[in-house]
Parts: sequence; C-alpha cells; structure tokens
Amino acid sequence: MERSIKLVANIGGEEGPGGKMPKPAKRAAILWSLIFPEESQVIEPQFLDRSLLSGYKFDKSAFSFLDQEIAWAWINTSEAESLASPSRLGGCTSQTVRKVHDKEFLHGTSDRRFSEPRDLSAFTQILEPGQVNFGQLHERFKKCADSLPTWQGGFLRMKPRFGSTGRKHLVFHPRKISTNDLSKVIINSNSGVIIEPELERVHDYSLQAYIDPSGKIEILGILKQHIDRTGKFQGHSGVIDEDGHVSVDDKFTPKIKEVGIKIFEKAIAQGYHGPCGIDSFTYRGPNGHVLLRPAVEFNARFTMGTVTIGILRRTLISKVKNISGGGKKFHFTASYSSNLVGTEANKTNIAGSEFSLSFES
Repeated sequence: MERSIKLVANIGGEEGPGGKMPKPAKRAAILWSLIFPEESQVIEPQFLDRSLLSGYKFDKSAFSFLDQEIAWAWINTSEAESLASPSRLGGCTSQTVRKVHDKEFLHGTSDRRFSEPRDLSAFTQILEPGQVNFGQLHERFKKCADSLPTWQGGFLRMKPRFGSTGRKHLVFHPRKISTNDLSKVIINSNSGVIIEPELERVHDYSLQAYIDPSGKIEILGILKQHIDRTGKFQGHSGVIDEDGHVSVDDKFTPKIKEVGIKIFEKAIAQGYHGPCGIDSFTYRGPNGHVLLRPAVEFNARFTMGTVTIGILRRTLISKVKNISGGGKKFHFTASYSSNLVGTEANKTNIAGSEFSLSFES
C-alpha cells in the first residue's frame, strides 16, 4: 500500500495562526490538493470538502519532487510543522522561510538593484513594527509627497512585510490619506510594513521554481499573472507546448529569468529550499515607456502559479498533444475569477471550483 502524503493547506499562513479561512482560500486549498496524488490526506483545514475532486484519479503528483516527501504545507510555519508531526515537512525549516519570505529580503540594500526602478529606489522604506505609528508615517509621507517625480503620479503603496495575494495593501496619496485607512494599516502591521511608490502596471508575471536540498534550481515555468489594482489574484495566461513547458511569449521573459536565478541563489545562501516564486511586472515610466521591474516579491512557499502549472500538467497537456502533434505551442488562460474570461472553445471547468482553463492555437 502506498503511503499517503499529508497536506497542511494553510493558505495565508504567513499572516499568523487562527482566523476563519475565507471561501477563496478554501477553493485554493482544494485546487492545491489536486497537484498531489488522489490518496493524499488534508490534515488542515479539517473537513475540507474535496468531493468535487472525485472525478480526478492520479496516483502520482504533478511534480516529481512532491512524491519525495510525506508531508507538505502551503507555507512552512511553526504551526504547520506541529500539525504535520511526527512527519517532517518538505522544504526547509519555518525559521528559514520566515527569514526569506519577509519582504525585506528582496527589498534590502544588497538586492535593491534587482527589485526596484533605479530612480525610485530611495523612496522605498522598510519599517519595523515599532516604527509604524501616526507620527512616523505622516513625516515619511510628507517627505515623499515633496520629492516624488511627476511622471510617477504621487501615489504610494503600503503593505505588510508578511502578507499574501494583495491582502491588507493600501494605495494612497500621501497628502490625502485618511486617519481611518491609516489606523487599519497600523492595526495590521505587527510584522512591520513596506512603503513604496505605486506604479502604473502594464503586465504582471510569475516565475515559478523548485530548489532541491542540494541547491539545484528547477524552473517550473513563467506565467503572465492577472491581478486587480489592490493586488487580488484573478488568474494566469501564457503558452504551453506538448512537452509541458509553460512560458510567456514576451521580450521581458529572459530578464525576468536572469534576475530570478540571482534571487534564488541568494535564497539558497540563506538556507532556503522548496517551492518558490518571484512576482514581477512592467510599468509605464517616464515618457510613457514600458519598463520592467524584474522582482517585486519573493514567495518562499507554494503559490497559485505552482498550482496553475501543476493543473496544466494534469489536464491540458494531453489535449495539446492530441491537437498539435508537431511541437506547436498553445495559448491558455487559467481563470480563478469570472472577471477573467478566456476562449470559450476548449474550455474546461476544474472540479466545479470556478477555476477554468481555455486554450487556442
């Protein structure tokens, strides 16, 4: 009898233990479990309804590295380690995850040349919990308002150093922020915050990888990521070939991968191994030119990008093989939201979860 992989589906676990899991997170947990064998066991959250997956029969994981361990968490936290015990979680320790998942890891001085527009890097501020108070923030906002370049628009984004999928982000003009909005940020800033210039995004990207315990980096794929202005995730798009390679036909892809490898190497130097991803985007700079910010956040955990690539391997590659037969690439849209509509032809709903795949040549 094959062993059953234990799953701790702690979506949003970086925000701390406790609290009721919202419906979108439960849907994400169900989809995440789909990249594991059918016999895997979700031990957290309890009573997760996986009945919608009854039609999906897989005796192996979507990625070979997942079959090498007997327990996985969405993100390795001390709580997840306790839940999985006596089994050891795949990936590195929760202490290492905490160190590199902190947004300061990417935005720190040594990495700033990778992550920020050169002429705006001086405006990004990393605040410790004790610095997040009305007096400190208003003083910092005033300095930014007086010196931000006119092309940037004057808006700032404030986000917690440990957060997920755009939650608890605040986009505001430093001269117009309300006391009520600022109070919400302060209440939710027990891990500190990052304040950075807001940019007019054009396209978002997600680079996905797995780092094995020896430090070998496996690029799983790169996706175009669809999010709303608040950072709420909606879906992915890209191209897939008959060998299962997932990519984006885009001139910025090589630079995203080049910078991504350097950041993965920095995470390895800190002791990290496991699944991970890097978010990046293009934006309108001076004179309206489209520029690349090759790294915005390093996610030291599974992401919805990992899930999308896994589900593509599960459900779409066989269709691409049947249709192409000659090494062709097919465009796909993976939608987690009714606001993101792909091609109606060749559209597949996955497990009744509001996640759907569509593709075209």
